[in-house]
Formats: sequence, C-alpha cells, structure tokens
Amino acid sequence: MFLPMRVARTDNLPSHDSRGAEVRRTGRLRCDMLTCTFGDVVDLSAAGMRVRHKGGLRVAVDDSVSLTLSFAAAEVSLDARVVWMRRTGFRRHEIGFEFTDMSPETRECLHEIARCATKLATLRPEAA
Repeated sequence: MFLPMRVARTDNLPSHDSRGAEVRRTGRLRCDMLTCTFGDVVDLSAAGMRVRHKGGLRVAVDDSVSLTLSFAAAEVSLDARVVWMRRTGFRRHEIGFEFTDMSPETRECLHEIARCATKLATLRPEAA
C-alpha cells in the first residue's frame, strides 16, 4: 500500500532582510518530536532553532537562557539567546533562539539529535 509522504519544508519563512540579503548563516532542518524547555522545536540549524511556545512568556528578546533539547531518550543541555519572538495566537508564540558557547561535544550531540529528528519528519506519512 502506498502512503503519501510529507516532505519537510520551511521555505515559507522569511530568509532575507528588507534589502534582499540572506539573513541566515546556516540551513535549517524541519524536526519532528523534538522538544525543548520552551516547547516544540519547529526547525533547527547549527546556529539556532525556532520553537513553538504555548502559555505565558517567561523570556524577552536578548535574554540568555539555558535549555534542554529532548528527542526520544536523548537530551542535550545548551545555552542560547532569544533573538526574536512572534505572537501566533492567544498565548501562543514562536521564539527564535541562537545557540551560544557550544562545546564540540555538545555540537556533536546536537548534530545526532537533529539527524534523527529530521529523518523522522521527512519520512512520516501524511496525516489523513
């Protein structure tokens, strides 16, 4: 039986500034079932991530935070800075984080978690 497959895409998000210049330093990967201290991770890159947050906000732009990324039984703790915040509904926001001060071990662990979470997002059958 053939199941339609959903391809992970994040190209509908702004990737250029008002002058048309690229604003990202690294590419993004859409993730599935990846969570962090602040909510569900929508997409992830080597430099940061976008998180869907529900509830009251406990952070502001330019805040430095410590957070934990979780996927299945794997977890990695890291430091980040809040780069942007966007309201998406009543008590719902998206938050952009930039990773700061990552050790090579933390970067490798993040890479492995991203690889697994991205594979799942790309291969997951489309919901009916």
